[in-house]
Amino acid sequence: MDEDYDCHPAAELRAAGAEILVCLAASPYNPQVMAQRLYHARRQRCPLIYVNLCGGIDELIFDGRSFCPGRDR
Repeated sequence: MDEDYDCHPAAELRAAGAEILVCLAASPYNPQVMAQRLYHARRQRCPLIYVNLCGGIDELIFDGRSFCPGRDR
């Protein structure tokens, strides 16, 4: 989700030789966000492990929808 920024960390890590990316996130629940997460994971053309916080803190609820698409997904 870095299209609007000058810095593109995943692309820079890939250019530096990264063979796998790990994203540790605390993204609050949103029923439409999974499609965005998968789109951004796939566009890296690199295995990625996405780990999201699960549970709740005050009024925030974290969906914990972690995933690990392969290079070709």
